[in-house]
Formats: sequence, structure tokens, C-alpha cells
Amino acid sequence: MQNAGLVPIVEPEILLDGDHDIQRCLEVSEAVWAETFKYLADNKVSNNGVWTVAFRMGASFKQLPSCTGNFDQDMYPDKKTVFGTCTQVLFEGILLKPSMVTPGAECPTHATPQQVGEYTLTMLKRRVPPAVPGIMFLSGGQSELEATLNLQEMNRQPNPWHVSFSYARALQ
Repeated sequence: MQNAGLVPIVEPEILLDGDHDIQRCLEVSEAVWAETFKYLADNKVSNNGVWTVAFRMGASFKQLPSCTGNFDQDMYPDKKTVFGTCTQVLFEGILLKPSMVTPGAECPTHATPQQVGEYTLTMLKRRVPPAVPGIMFLSGGQSELEATLNLQEMNRQPNPWHVSFSYARALQ
């Protein structure tokens, strides 16, 4: 895929519905991204250039399903996850589309932009190789203002990536 000039977009989707706090989101995000980059390091990526895996963080969330095995369609039935292979995945030639590390939508404790920026960058620095050139955040249900303030906090701190949005609503 990359040898044909295509850029794989890696998008492990962590659903942010629920009442989990920001610490739980950090834990799950780190586990998902560790598994994702292990998978990519083993030279596996989806055939269509978009690699999506969804994980729920609710009371029923016990263990991460393996990204390399069959995906549990009952867990998230409205997504299809297809695994394929290519000959080589260069981290320098991929883009990431993660969600920011935030509390769940029903969490009684709201996080500040400083907290979201700190937790998100902590997760990225622990799990994402600096060779990855760009991280384009999903909305994660945030308003335009929330997303902009959170991204602004991340850009105030040193990091090896270009971080931006991947959805038009935040760019308006």
C-alpha cells in the first residue's frame, strides 16, 4: 500500500460514551495503542488503508479483545473491521486518527483543557513512536470550542508530532 503512494490511516476508535473518568480512558487508550502499534510493527494493516477497531469502556469492559484476532461484532455491531496485510508499514508514512483522552460523556467530573492536553500527550508519548508524522484527532463528541481548547493545550507543550483535527466542524 505505501509502496503505491497511499498513506494508511490508523484509527482505533475508543468510544467515549459512559461514566468512566479520564484516568480510565488513559488506561484503555494506552492498552489499545500498545496493541495497535504491535500489530503495525508486525507489518499488518487493513487492505483499504483505514484500520478501525472499536472498544467500549463501560461496566462490561473486562479485557481488551485482541486486535489481531476476530473482532467481536456483538460488542460494536455497526462497525466492520477488516484485517489484511501489506509488505511493510513505515511509521513515517502513516497518519493516526485517535480520540483525545477525556472522561466519558456521562462522567460527573469534567476535565479542563489542561487535563485533556496533559493526559492525551502522556498517552501519545508512552505509545506512539515519534517517527509518526501526524496525529489528526477525532471529535469524540466534543464541541468546537472544547476541541479547539484541548488541541491548543497539546500544541503548547513540546511533542514530536503535527497534531490537528480530522473533522471539519472543528476547523470552522
